[in-house]
Amino acid sequence: MAVNARRVSERVIARIRASDYTMRIVFPKARTKPSGTTPVPLPVAPLLAKPNPQPVPEEEPERILPDVEVPCLYLETSALSDLRSTRAGAEIGGWNRDVKGYARVISADVDKPEGGTILDGCDYVEIAGTRFKVMSVVRPAASMINSGTYYVALAGAVKS
Repeated sequence: MAVNARRVSERVIARIRASDYTMRIVFPKARTKPSGTTPVPLPVAPLLAKPNPQPVPEEEPERILPDVEVPCLYLETSALSDLRSTRAGAEIGGWNRDVKGYARVISADVDKPEGGTILDGCDYVEIAGTRFKVMSVVRPAASMINSGTYYVALAGAVKS
């Protein structure tokens, strides 16, 4: 029996939906614009302490978009043999030494209406309590199938 790309894609999507892994996509913090007037240098008096204005500590800055959680399949590269890891890296996203794992997500969950994915502008992703930087997002679907999945190459844990 010939391999049908649509059936393969449907089975992979069903596996992702049934997976216990979820990917939390976190976006960068919004940059606040300085407000007020520009600082004016004051004359220095030998008996007065230099003014050291400190910004009032605010709550944590808001993110540009709220966090998004999507189901995924996840595989660490350490679970693969060296040959399979090298081959998977070459097939999925090109050779990259820093890749620590691969995630597979459904394209309908991460596609933007205007094009691209929400993974393009994210700060980091979190899977099973570990933070990763997104290295690349590759769509391994047949050209005649609209619904499909993405492979997401993930670099080591990052702090933010």
